[in-house]
Amino acid sequence: MKTAIFLLALIIVLSGCVKQPEQVVCTEDARECPDGSFVIRDPNNNCEFYPCPEITTVDVPTPTGEKLKAIECDATDRPEACTLEYVPVCGWFNENIICAKYPCAMEYGNKCMACADENVGYYTEGECPDVSDGKTV
Repeated sequence: MKTAIFLLALIIVLSGCVKQPEQVVCTEDARECPDGSFVIRDPNNNCEFYPCPEITTVDVPTPTGEKLKAIECDATDRPEACTLEYVPVCGWFNENIICAKYPCAMEYGNKCMACADENVGYYTEGECPDVSDGKTV
């Protein structure tokens, strides 16, 4: 009986000695992506930064024939809140808005505010073009 109790105690003690997987802890810094979002480090990938989201650009034609490079807003992930930093962008309306004249756009305080508007499909950096004199407003 003593042998059975000893073996049972030994099994219980040894089963508690299972080696736990080593936890990886990364520094809490973040990297800013070209689209203005931030990514953190991935503990499952040797603490390398997660990849930045891909930026989809759109060519916006102008009356002068030049094309502006616009950054597409993610229609499935509209921001609910934005900072108040002022870095003006021109938010170009999607197919929900029908415009009578160029530009079919509106100025926003920053790219987050532009993409928060469900009627904006993409944005260009800076103020919207003014076609009356060929300059920006």
